Amino acid sequence: MPRAEVGTPKYLANAMKSKGLQKLRWYCQVCQKQCRDENGFKCHTQSEAHLRQMLVVGENAGRHIADYSGQFQSEFIALLSRRFGTKRVMANRVYQEYIQDKHHIHMNATRWVTLAGFCKYMGRSGIAHVDETEKGWFIAWIDNSPKALAKADAARKKERATTSDEQRERNLIAEQIERARELGGQDDDDKAEAIIQGLQRDEGEKLVLSFGTKKQTPPTEETTPEQETKTDDGPSASTSTTVPPLPSIKPTNVFKPGNALKAGGNPLKAGNPLKVGNVFKAASKPTAALSTSEASKKRNMSAAEALIFEEQERKRRRMEKNRPSVNVNMPQKLKVSVVQACTAAYSLDNTLEKLDRLVRLAKERDNAQLCVFPEAFIGGYPRYSTFGAVIGSRTPEGRDEFLRYHSAAITLSSESPGRMRIEAIARAYAIFLVVGVIEKDDYATSAGTLYCTAIFVDPEKGMIGKHRKLMPTASERLVWGQGDGSTMPVLDHEFSVAESAARDNEQPTSVKAKISVTICWENYMPLLRTHYYSKGVQLYCAPTVDSRDVWQSTMTHIALEGRCFVLAACQYAQQKDFPEGHPIPAGMAPDPEAVMIGGGSVITGPLGEVLAGPLRGEEGILTAEIDLDDCVRGKMDLDVVGHYARPDIFKLLVQE
Repeated sequence: MPRAEVGTPKYLANAMKSKGLQKLRWYCQVCQKQCRDENGFKCHTQSEAHLRQMLVVGENAGRHIADYSGQFQSEFIALLSRRFGTKRVMANRVYQEYIQDKHHIHMNATRWVTLAGFCKYMGRSGIAHVDETEKGWFIAWIDNSPKALAKADAARKKERATTSDEQRERNLIAEQIERARELGGQDDDDKAEAIIQGLQRDEGEKLVLSFGTKKQTPPTEETTPEQETKTDDGPSASTSTTVPPLPSIKPTNVFKPGNALKAGGNPLKAGNPLKVGNVFKAASKPTAALSTSEASKKRNMSAAEALIFEEQERKRRRMEKNRPSVNVNMPQKLKVSVVQACTAAYSLDNTLEKLDRLVRLAKERDNAQLCVFPEAFIGGYPRYSTFGAVIGSRTPEGRDEFLRYHSAAITLSSESPGRMRIEAIARAYAIFLVVGVIEKDDYATSAGTLYCTAIFVDPEKGMIGKHRKLMPTASERLVWGQGDGSTMPVLDHEFSVAESAARDNEQPTSVKAKISVTICWENYMPLLRTHYYSKGVQLYCAPTVDSRDVWQSTMTHIALEGRCFVLAACQYAQQKDFPEGHPIPAGMAPDPEAVMIGGGSVITGPLGEVLAGPLRGEEGILTAEIDLDDCVRGKMDLDVVGHYARPDIFKLLVQE
């Protein structure tokens, strides 16, 4: 069949069909059938193939509509983010580019009837900023990725550090003036006309020149230039000169109160209602009633000036709200998570991949700012292993097992690949991590010693501290060394809070907290707990593999005793999670689904209340929003290192 000539209706129809534009009307999404016109579409809807397909879809129409809606939404947002980023753009422009793809989803197959309805949905869901104008709907994609949020927070911190209050104030005024000019297009036309008229003069009018230093009194409608020169006295009197051959120019005061340029010409000029001194100094003074002159100025404001003034006041109040000195009772809220999962036995790479996946889930799903992992998550906890050791004897097979266990451990030097990978994960998702690892010491000092360690990883600074388990329990001492007093830190960390969340919760954009970690049965050492209490710990992290029911009572007791938040993360493991041939306890039959470590992760508040969990029988993540001020509220009646202590009787000596 010959190709249609260029410009003919057939050629245009083929061009539209190749681009997919006809899907706007005569297209069946279910059958993926393109029809030429309304008649063809009616014929298709009556065909046997279409009716048969509709019977299949009708069995679960809601699921098909949800699938089409989800695909349409994901493809539309992918195009918006890839093509325009976070720029403000017309929704119809994005839609026109979207339908260029001949495989796109027809909007009539989704839950949204119109493009306007879809825009409103994106605005309600927080996917994009949406606003309706006379020209149509405009959208701007909201990038909520951890990398973008971290970059925005870093930029705000840098801006606050490098810009003074006065400079921010000037920038604020400039922004409002620019916005008023954009919104008040008609006012600009009036101003331009006023300038032109101000330069005009009548034929034959006299030119008034003043050579004095005394300020000239502006002429009024009742006073002529000649009269002004007669009333001015002193040696610097004005001189009136008439030049017959040349037309004189009458000076016109374009800055009269009735002129539209008076306020907009110079926003920093004295007497302008937009002038702001120091907003924080003004806030410290008690509010007084407006004087008669101030009230009259406010009444004389134009619509654009009033808009600028109100917007500036709103931003000033928001800036004051974010200053801790304005309201010391702001809540100190954080979102914290504990992870319950097992190690990929004897495989460091697989364990680090699992760590990455779990951190991403905690950040994207729960927006966590602190995430705690169980004891020995990196390297593994060798539950029920004997390493071929009995009193007085060791076996070659046990030494081989120790070699495999040693190879799964990591060093914590700054060049360690394992440490660098964990730091990269924390940095990528902008989250503070407390991770249990099996640490092998530097080979220059003790090549074979392992430690059960927990590390603190700052998303910006990397690893900022560690704690080695002071007293391994029972047979753990065979493969783990003992820590010392040099690794018992209580770290101060400043958590960044997204500006939108800070505004919603009426809290500052950063929250400081004191963090410690105590591993497993170290929690039964009262002097160690007292050491942490004396340093003011607020977030007491307790990674463990103790899945007994009695462990919950221990966590509740510590939270009540220290008036702190206890974040207990436990492993959950089954036989299939251990290598083949791994020992199992007596009485347990070989079964891949049999539970070896039962979990029990929990988050407990300063008054002993369970905020999340305990989680048993599965892997998962627990998250709770906490207020650090609850630690202070709890210490009203119990402070074991303060008003409820007796230092005159008991003393604690710590060799750090």
